[in-house]
Amino acid sequence: MDSAQLIRFLRTACPLGASLSVLITMVSCVIIVKSNNIWVSGLTWPFLSDMGRDYPAYYVFGTGLTLVAILLVFTWTFNWRYHMSALPENATVFRVLSSISFVAGVLANPGLPVLAFFDTSKHSKLHAAGAEWFFYIETIAILLNTIVSYKLYKMLTGLQVDLENACSTMGAKMQRRKRTLTIQVIFFALFFVAFLIYMPIGTSVAPQSQRLSIDDCIDKGLGETYCEVTMRLNSTSTTLYDDEKTYGTSQMRAAAQLACILTLVGYSTSFITNDYDDSEDPPELQVIHSSEKPTHWCGECSHKIASTQRAHKRKKTLMIQLIFLSCFLIAFVIYISVGMSLAPESKRLSVADCLRENLGTTYCTDTKRLDDTGTTLDDDRDAVAVSQMSAGGQIACILSLVGYSISFATNDYAEEDNSSARSAIEMHHSDEESLLR
Repeated sequence: MDSAQLIRFLRTACPLGASLSVLITMVSCVIIVKSNNIWVSGLTWPFLSDMGRDYPAYYVFGTGLTLVAILLVFTWTFNWRYHMSALPENATVFRVLSSISFVAGVLANPGLPVLAFFDTSKHSKLHAAGAEWFFYIETIAILLNTIVSYKLYKMLTGLQVDLENACSTMGAKMQRRKRTLTIQVIFFALFFVAFLIYMPIGTSVAPQSQRLSIDDCIDKGLGETYCEVTMRLNSTSTTLYDDEKTYGTSQMRAAAQLACILTLVGYSTSFITNDYDDSEDPPELQVIHSSEKPTHWCGECSHKIASTQRAHKRKKTLMIQLIFLSCFLIAFVIYISVGMSLAPESKRLSVADCLRENLGTTYCTDTKRLDDTGTTLDDDRDAVAVSQMSAGGQIACILSLVGYSISFATNDYAEEDNSSARSAIEMHHSDEESLLR
């Protein structure tokens, strides 16, 4: 195997190996936890940190995530080199974005071995810092990478060449870029929703985790030596966490963490579909050269050129819808799913508080009066964080729906274009029949 073949092999093996390593590590830790009755904070689906806390899962967890970090460094390197070869020299902004994405993608990876080897029971702050470091920086990396992938796709669709049909030399290249972009947009949108629930929202609304007491640890059959010696924190508590009292919030965050991991695995498959080109000419020059060939070069496919503009309009509509659908989905989850599950039961504003807020005597004691002491107004001051988050999600839902509605204005409604395209196809078929006669 020469160096070129080795590089081609590594381009596929590194992202695929990283994805498989994550899945194998996660499944192995689950099996070890379930078979050894390891305490996972009382959750149905635990945090990965709980699954990799005790031996022997600790070794699997640390080794697996370290391997993933190494493979991701190679993956981001290959991806950056591809961007630098595919982007034209004058695309300065996107070349910078690609470089920032590469640096962020590489710098995020040390967070994985940190969170793996510094377990949550003995080094909770360092473990949490490693997790936040990885997920926050990785979010920046894949966001910028998706933007660059969109640019690479638009480079081909923007050329006046019928790239959609099979006879175009760049048709297959555009299809690969389209596939890469589609994978990245879908999995980034899903990842971002899970990331918001897991990190910024989850950490802000989750109450402080409580330690499992030594008595409760023994009552759960975890072993006296384990509870009183191995995991002892002080005279009454262990270093283990007890999330049973905050089950709803903690289980939501653990599920979101799992979703983050699975969507990152899905996103990494897009690196395999990159249109790596080992030829000397950069892709955009190959397209330009192909566009200078005589019209008969494309032969039987030339009739499709008339519909190129319609295809561009449909792609514009699709991109607008994908962007605003992603924004709406995030806002919807925050407003409805997360907001309603975390929000406590709303309280009524008392008549006295209504008057104290200078809302008016008639308004408080007559217009909005509910009973002797309360009004029909809600009082969310005791749950301001959750209520404000839900209200912000509601506004974002409305604005993203407004943005989505713009896509209807970009639909290719023109009937003349339909008839022109049909006429071109009919003329092409009639020419073919004449030649056959």
